[in-house]
Amino acid sequence: MLASSFCLATEVISVGIRTGFRYADLDHQCHLPPLAENFTLAAEMNETKMTRAILRKNFLSGYSQMIELDSNEMSNIVSYNKGDLWKLTSWTVSGRLLEMLLWGGTDQGVDTCFPPEPLTTMNPSQFTFQFSQTDSNKAVFQGITKSGKAYRIELSLSQDI
Repeated sequence: MLASSFCLATEVISVGIRTGFRYADLDHQCHLPPLAENFTLAAEMNETKMTRAILRKNFLSGYSQMIELDSNEMSNIVSYNKGDLWKLTSWTVSGRLLEMLLWGGTDQGVDTCFPPEPLTTMNPSQFTFQFSQTDSNKAVFQGITKSGKAYRIELSLSQDI
């Protein structure tokens, strides 16, 4: 006798994220244009609800660093899903995800740009990126580094759809 079971269809969707990054303090300035797809946001969708999501940092070596989003972080993703097309329309990035995005310029070959030391304060502590087609608005963060230097960071996201 065969047992029957009911299972909702789960779909795996993903979008490549490129970061446009600019860092400046009195001693160090760098810029990384959004050329390399250095992150992937992947999610499991059940009907229209996101049930699991991971932000993955893609290194040139092939290694990946991953953070699983909690339910609050997943609820801050507004996306458009139609057929094979999944794109972000709005994403409020929490402090812990933002920290990963700020160090996205590591391991990018010759064109590397990331904060040269830990950041002790950052204002704002989270940010909502709004996407028009593939590119987001620009976030500006300011604060103090571990050694007491004032810094400024500009960060924008581009999605590969």
